[in-house]
Amino acid sequence: MDDPPTAIFACNDLMAIGAISAAVEIGLHVPVDLSVVGFDDVRPASFTNPPLTTVAQPKYEMGVVAATLLLERIQDRDMPPRRQLLDIDLLIRKSTGPASVSLRNGR
Repeated sequence: MDDPPTAIFACNDLMAIGAISAAVEIGLHVPVDLSVVGFDDVRPASFTNPPLTTVAQPKYEMGVVAATLLLERIQDRDMPPRRQLLDIDLLIRKSTGPASVSLRNGR
């Protein structure tokens, strides 16, 4: 590309791991040439080379909240739907860094 991206934020960690693999295959160095961030914090994310920066969701808490809301809805079928927002964490590992000067300048 004439103006290559300096970062990729993948929809999930497996796609991010695939992006790292594809970048390495074409000769890019992560995170020097390309930063990669995933989403989910799957177990292999911390074991990739380099370890994947990712957004971690509170999986256990999500399950507890979902079950609680479902039980409340079963007990009162007229209860209106509601949303529950939970905090997430950005786990900064080694797949992200500042964009290289040559890539920022489109070279």
